[in-house]
Amino acid sequence: MNREESMIIIRVHEVIALLLEMFPSLSAIELYNQFDIDLLPIGRWLFLKAELPQRRMLIISEKYRYLYYQLSIFYDYSLLGAQGEPIISFDNSPHHPTLTNFPHHKHYYPKAQYIPLSFSGRLADALHEIQWIITVVSP
Repeated sequence: MNREESMIIIRVHEVIALLLEMFPSLSAIELYNQFDIDLLPIGRWLFLKAELPQRRMLIISEKYRYLYYQLSIFYDYSLLGAQGEPIISFDNSPHHPTLTNFPHHKHYYPKAQYIPLSFSGRLADALHEIQWIITVVSP
């Protein structure tokens, strides 16, 4: 296993550990198109769904590139409501260059009612906000 593969596997383990730490009562986590975490470096991406309280769904999608001896992550983290409607999403697509922490940003839904907001780019921060939404804003 090379350095790139090791970094990807470590990242996937970190994502799952953080998810289980933030939401210890998860009823299900599904990894898609991955039969074994050890095979993840071949596909160089992670896509998982986690069922949260009140039938909400958390989707974590990360695509990995090894660039300049670092792991580069292109991500999209989304919270969906019980009917599959989007509630909030976080991503680093470079389409809001005026935001202070470009390209990291978040969207509240419906998008037409909210402007994109700057975001730290950290999964832990996204999960904290999602946790806040499901426990305080709309329990």
